Amino acid sequence: MTTATTTTDNPDAKVEESDVTSWCVIWLDDDASTANNRIQEDHLRSMVNHLEVFQDVESCRKYIKYIQERSKADKLRLIVSGKLGRQIVPSIHKLEEIASIYVYCLDKQSHIQWTKPFFKVKAVIDSFDQLLSEMKADHKNPTKLQDSLIFDSFDKTTAHVNAQFVYFQSLIDCFLRLKYSQEDRKELLDYCKDQYKGDERNEIDDFETNYSPEHAIESYTRPSFFFRDINKAFRTKNFHKIFLFRPYIADIHHQLNQLKEKQSKNPLKVYRAQLLSKSELNHLQRCRGKLISVNSFFSTSLNKTTSQEFNNDSVTQDLERILFEIDADPKMATTKPFANITDISCFPDESEVLFMLGSIFRLQNNPFDQDGTVWNIRMTLCSEHEHDLKDVLEQLKNEYGIGEIDYRILGKRLVSMRQYDLARQCYTRFLNEPSERDAQRVELYEELAQLETQDHGDTSSVEWKRKALAFKEKNPLTCIPITTNTETTSIEEGYSVAGGHGEGENKNQLKYPVGLCIDDDDDDLNIIIADQFNHRTIQCKRGNTDGEVVAGGNGEGNELHQLSSPSDVLIDKQSNSLMICDRGNRRVVQWPRCRGTTDPKVLINDIECRGLAMDNQRNLYVSDTEKHEVRRYDIHLGGKQGVRVAGWNDKGRAINQLNYPTFIFVDRQQNLYVSDSHNDRVMRWNKGATKGVVVAGGEGNGYPGRQLSDPRGIFVDTLDTLYVAEMVNNRLTRWPQEANEGTVIVGGHGEGEKANQFNGPNGLSFDKRGRIYVVDHNNHRIQSFSLIPKIRIDEVWEEKGFTVAGGHGKGDAKNQLRKPWSFCIDDDDQKIIIADQSNDRIIQFKRGNTYGEVVAGGNGKGDRVDQLNIPSDVLIDKQSNSLLICDRGNRRVVRWPRHRGKTDPEILIDEVDCLGLAMDNEGNLYVSDGGRHEVRRYEIHLGDKKGIRVAGGNEKGDDMSQLNYPTCICIDRQQNLYVSDSKNHRVMKLEKGAIEGVVVVGGEDNEYFGIFIDPLGTLYVAELQNDCVTRWPEGAKEGTVIAGGHGEGKEANQFNGPSGLCFDKRGHLYVLDCGNHRVQRFSRKQRGLSLTGLLKETVQVVVRLINNSE
Repeated sequence: MTTATTTTDNPDAKVEESDVTSWCVIWLDDDASTANNRIQEDHLRSMVNHLEVFQDVESCRKYIKYIQERSKADKLRLIVSGKLGRQIVPSIHKLEEIASIYVYCLDKQSHIQWTKPFFKVKAVIDSFDQLLSEMKADHKNPTKLQDSLIFDSFDKTTAHVNAQFVYFQSLIDCFLRLKYSQEDRKELLDYCKDQYKGDERNEIDDFETNYSPEHAIESYTRPSFFFRDINKAFRTKNFHKIFLFRPYIADIHHQLNQLKEKQSKNPLKVYRAQLLSKSELNHLQRCRGKLISVNSFFSTSLNKTTSQEFNNDSVTQDLERILFEIDADPKMATTKPFANITDISCFPDESEVLFMLGSIFRLQNNPFDQDGTVWNIRMTLCSEHEHDLKDVLEQLKNEYGIGEIDYRILGKRLVSMRQYDLARQCYTRFLNEPSERDAQRVELYEELAQLETQDHGDTSSVEWKRKALAFKEKNPLTCIPITTNTETTSIEEGYSVAGGHGEGENKNQLKYPVGLCIDDDDDDLNIIIADQFNHRTIQCKRGNTDGEVVAGGNGEGNELHQLSSPSDVLIDKQSNSLMICDRGNRRVVQWPRCRGTTDPKVLINDIECRGLAMDNQRNLYVSDTEKHEVRRYDIHLGGKQGVRVAGWNDKGRAINQLNYPTFIFVDRQQNLYVSDSHNDRVMRWNKGATKGVVVAGGEGNGYPGRQLSDPRGIFVDTLDTLYVAEMVNNRLTRWPQEANEGTVIVGGHGEGEKANQFNGPNGLSFDKRGRIYVVDHNNHRIQSFSLIPKIRIDEVWEEKGFTVAGGHGKGDAKNQLRKPWSFCIDDDDQKIIIADQSNDRIIQFKRGNTYGEVVAGGNGKGDRVDQLNIPSDVLIDKQSNSLLICDRGNRRVVRWPRHRGKTDPEILIDEVDCLGLAMDNEGNLYVSDGGRHEVRRYEIHLGDKKGIRVAGGNEKGDDMSQLNYPTCICIDRQQNLYVSDSKNHRVMKLEKGAIEGVVVVGGEDNEYFGIFIDPLGTLYVAELQNDCVTRWPEGAKEGTVIAGGHGEGKEANQFNGPSGLCFDKRGHLYVLDCGNHRVQRFSRKQRGLSLTGLLKETVQVVVRLINNSE
């Protein structure tokens, strides 16, 4: 048996997938080994990059099968002798991988007849010169190939976002925002030189010599490896190769933008011809009215006739001729440009218009009509600001800020796409960059540990965790970098973590505090406060409002052991000391954190200091309100004079001036942010700059979103999102990078002392979990707030949950539950607190632990103050750091301290058939009463035990003013009340002050128990009988199942009587599965970027190209 003239007889082993290009030629001839054929073979090799020669049909078939299995997008040209052609052509002709066939024989006439049914047979040839001529023409005109192009569709109305669509758009966005070096460009060429062995045409050397970014499009249109490989990489989603092409993608984008600016702004109509199978045409028909993204550079023609010429080949019954008619308005090309490239193309006669890869089009609602044998499909170019797209694509950009990105951000994106190997490359490249990266190394190591966990499991992450710990111990930072999520809608109601007991000098009181800093390196969180008019710095541990004086506190004075009106404080980890702005003494002092180790010392004298910051090189920055400037001091070198880094020429409004600078912040790049308080603006001074840039406010004193009024505390996260505390406007605003106006996320409800109000907010900081801490100056307290994630109405969670508490059968052991009924989540301490009904206890599970801790009751069923009897609900009162418990069997509501020994449990409300609890943003407690069929509100902070009826109470019934056995309740931000009216099989909403409600869920014979209302007004309901959780957007007539719904059971996607639900601050869903004695968590699916998201199904439309782009 004859064999192929290749290096091995095994086709599966003779070529790596990476070696196969889109232009692979197979020569099948049993006389291939003759001397004459070897000469002809040399000629062919000079024209193509990859040639495989076979002498028998079976070996050839094996190789084609190999291509099918391992390089599905590769296109093959077959040169075959007449005799062997009769044997192989009928069996391979329908394969997508076969692009064209040439029958090369001695007797042309005897083979023409049998080839007629096979349209891929381009010619029957008896001359080698003619064969070369046909192949050169085909090589020059790639439109003859039927390569694949992938469209991703997007349709927001389905409540699912297409994963591939979002991933691809985010990847393009990242590539265009990276900064590239010559080394990045060389990387692709080195790879190709290694892969294209025997490159007789020297394409790569020619490209390396002649390529320039100014001629990127010309290089792209030239028939070479560049054109072939870049489109093949996108067709096959070969992310490794796409990664190598990233600088060249940016070059083409830049040149298209340049051409677009020079060309006419009038709309164009362009055309593109293609062949589609019937099934592919049906896919497109299902996309009527939807958006589609083209995942490669997209070539069209201004000339309809030219496009139609591409459809002249005969077509089998399995393929349909398609002509796309595209309306393209340059105004729509905001980020993905298109341009007429006729003048710079290698094929100017084609009148080509090239669209940037990832361009988005909308198929018209009735785009299909048939003109003879050609389907005409009409579509329109869309902008990214299309209302369907705007939210999704803005979210992608907001995840990583605006402007230039780095390899760390690209690495994060690739992790979310599960491209772990490429993500490692990006992180490694980022780590190898200069030493200013040191400030991020802890985060980088932790992110790499997370990457390894996702890719290989927890054991693979140990090394990176060890590095993070070692670096952290060796290089303590003054400020842990925080990344916040601009997708958060607002804030949970605040509570006091220090002070809040009126003005005073006791250890649970403050007196006009100003600045603060957070120390949460260890498990304990400490809040360190510049307590101005108590002339001290005081430290409060999380959960304990009684503080400890750590500096000053010895009366006002100028001795070393005294302070006078301190205005700011920060931690220097390197020296384990506090840096204090001792404003009244016109000095900056250093105070040891461990008493008795060293004495306090003066670092800087004779300065009207107001705010402090420290960079990652331990340089200290001090704002001076007298000289209206900020200076930097090399304190580790003993520097006392400092260098001015912001503010020149006395006070003023010019961009090189300041007017009463107060709080300051330094980011990782040593850019300085200054609260220019009397100019009502925040300025950024880039490292080394002599002029600043206004990044917030600057349009006069006022309340509208574009203005600030006496800005004070500021914080900048790793995405360059700015947070500003406004003293006069009594609010906290957020300003994403390059935003023209801010968004109120805390306060804005006027001056006051309620949980959602401020009176003169000053200092501002975050802990490493993303909680916000604000100095509420005139209320003598520190308020803490959590960012609440925006749970979108198209959110998706994993179908299968996992157990986070219980799940070990019914019982009273600490890893068991018995008919639990309700629960709450403490995100601050990462704990789940459960009303373990039939065990007469409240049990708490720390995240990751399977054994809980009894925190209330657990002393047997009874009515003593230390006992519970069938507790049905529990919630956390952060203000008093206690649990409020619905002690149903004892007909009472009790308060139980979270720290044992602090105070005894106490009865708040008696003689009430309590079933459910809720608390509003003013600290009022709401209790549902199943006996009286009503809900009452109690001002428990005032000792109120009678309450006011706010729902029901008109005997049981089903009128709009009645209830029948109300159970779970919840309150929204406007103090609208939602009630599970269980025996009426409905959920009611009563607006604040209303005596009648409206039905928002119901109409079926079902029991609705646990309910949750999000900030967008979407209601989530645990349906006890249907064993599922449903989502009801505001105004919805029916709900959508988001968890369960697979019948009663104990599998990971089933429930047995779900009675409660809750969300954590990351948007993960928790469900109390009463009959299975467990709590299940359903993880929120990541969006695209990280998000990050909610991507359930992918609809891909794969079409065969026959126009001049491929």
